[in-house]
Amino acid sequence: MVVERSINKLRRLANVPNETRELLRVIEALRQDLGALETKTAAREARVLLEMRRETLTTRALVYRRRYEDVAAVPPPFRAGSLDYAETLAALREAAPTAYEVWAPLLDVNATAYAEHPGLNCSVDGHELAELFGVFVRAHLRGAVLDVGCGPQPVPVYLRDYPVERIAGLDPIAPPAPHPFQYWHGFAEHMPWPDRSFKCAIAATSLDHVLILTKALKEVRRVLDDDGYFVLWVGFVPGAPKYNPWASVVPKIDAFHLFHFDRPWLEDVLAEEFIIEDSFGFHPPVNSHFYALRPRPPA
Repeated sequence: MVVERSINKLRRLANVPNETRELLRVIEALRQDLGALETKTAAREARVLLEMRRETLTTRALVYRRRYEDVAAVPPPFRAGSLDYAETLAALREAAPTAYEVWAPLLDVNATAYAEHPGLNCSVDGHELAELFGVFVRAHLRGAVLDVGCGPQPVPVYLRDYPVERIAGLDPIAPPAPHPFQYWHGFAEHMPWPDRSFKCAIAATSLDHVLILTKALKEVRRVLDDDGYFVLWVGFVPGAPKYNPWASVVPKIDAFHLFHFDRPWLEDVLAEEFIIEDSFGFHPPVNSHFYALRPRPPA
């Protein structure tokens, strides 16, 4: 209706001499109205597409859901001699000193963001993409499950219905209250669990916060059983440069990250340790992508 009124006014002014200024003003108002209408239409289309994706994911989860139980369903105890939080930080600083100096302060920045805006930054109830990721995850949950970057919330929404005694998690940001599952205050590059400890590992928007990506992926592969799944949720920024923690200069890419993922180079890096069995993406402007990865067989 607003756009229609502006068009009618333009028609009237077009026949009135010496109304150039008013004509230009109405044209500008019409341009703004059309922009608002386009934004509203795009948002409505995105909502419809998201609901369609939800239905597709739900159907896939029902089709692929594994119905059997594993004997090794409880996470194993931590290995003796595992590096604690401070020791891991020291090892990471030694491994990539230049990148470490930029990355380490981001731990506090991200902790503050999680505490102040959990609905935007954590997988809590009501986080729409986290809920959708939970539907994707369900097809691959079995046995002992590791959540790499589990966050400060008691249980991430994508593991809400899974038995907590089967869950283990790690995160560099300590929770405000103890998690109800086995928890390690530490980093993905140095995990305390034995080889092949888990049937499923999950990383939900956490992999772009590590310091040494290749080492974190090798650790996930090490603790994952040979017939397990690594279920991944990442966000893409098309054109983002490939991350190198050993570059001579490693700047922040934004206030929270050293790097963003672009799909081609991320999939190249993943291919060193894993095989993509399934993936699920969204239409822009949502650039999230879900992966189900199988461990690459030993050479």
